[in-house]
This record gives sequence, C-alpha cells and structure tokens, in this order.
Amino acid sequence: MSQKPVESGFHHPLVVRFHEVDSMQVVHHSMYLQWLEACRWAFARDVLDLTPTGFNELGFALPVVRAQLDYVEPATLESDILIVMHYILQEKVMVSFKYRVYDRTTGKLIMRARTDHAVMSVETRRLQIQWPDAWLAKTGRAVEQYPHYFAPDEKKPSRR
Repeated sequence: MSQKPVESGFHHPLVVRFHEVDSMQVVHHSMYLQWLEACRWAFARDVLDLTPTGFNELGFALPVVRAQLDYVEPATLESDILIVMHYILQEKVMVSFKYRVYDRTTGKLIMRARTDHAVMSVETRRLQIQWPDAWLAKTGRAVEQYPHYFAPDEKKPSRR
C-alpha cells in the first residue's frame, strides 16, 4: 500500500516509466527536470486554470532561469512517485517553485529541488519589471482557494 508524505502542497503523482531509466533501471538525472515541468503544468491547469495556450493569451511566459536539484536517493523503474510542490510567494518579479520528490511506497525523500522563472513578455521577449495584472489575479484567487500550495519566500515577506 502506498504511503503519502504528510507534507502539504500541490501533489503530482507519477510512476517511473521504462524510457526514464538507464541500463541499471535507475532514473536518469535528466528526467527529474521533465517531472518538475509536468508538475508545474498540472499546477497551472488544476490551480490557476491555465493551459500553455492560456499563458500565450495572457501575453507572458515563464522561462526557467535557474534550477537546483539535490538528489537524495535513486528512483527506479516502476517506483510510485509523488512530487510535492509549493509556489514561493515573493516581492521580486520572478516565479519560483520548491519541490520534494518522494517514493510513495517507502516514504523516502528522493530529491529536493527549486526552479526560478523570469516573467517575460511574449511580444517583446523582454523581462517584465512589474507583475502582470492577469497573473496577480490568477495567483490571488489560487492563494485564497489553496493557501497550502503557497509558501513565503524564506528571505523576505511577500505581498502576494
């Protein structure tokens, strides 16, 4: 029987597939970035009501500018995985997420990670210096509805 971590946050489950492992049936390190991206898109769809097309319609994109992954334990073929993600609320015009990846069967922590994303205009391809109103509206509603999916920036208090 699967065992879920008690940690709150946005939960994204997955099972390790054959093409994600190497010859020793251990997940290749590059797959974890794809898992984090899948988790972010599930969050955007389920919590912010945004699709990839919806982002373009809002007029901005969130390119990854930094990714930090700390591998703790290997995941293997057919492991039952749970990614727990928090959107980090911060003052600067940047979107950040922190993640904990668990093996749901054993409860072991597999990986800790963080990604930071610039807020960039789709039209001009320039960085935004203030939060787009549409993003503030989407995240504001989400914070009210799902406060346990959001975490304050460890460095500074936030308005969002």
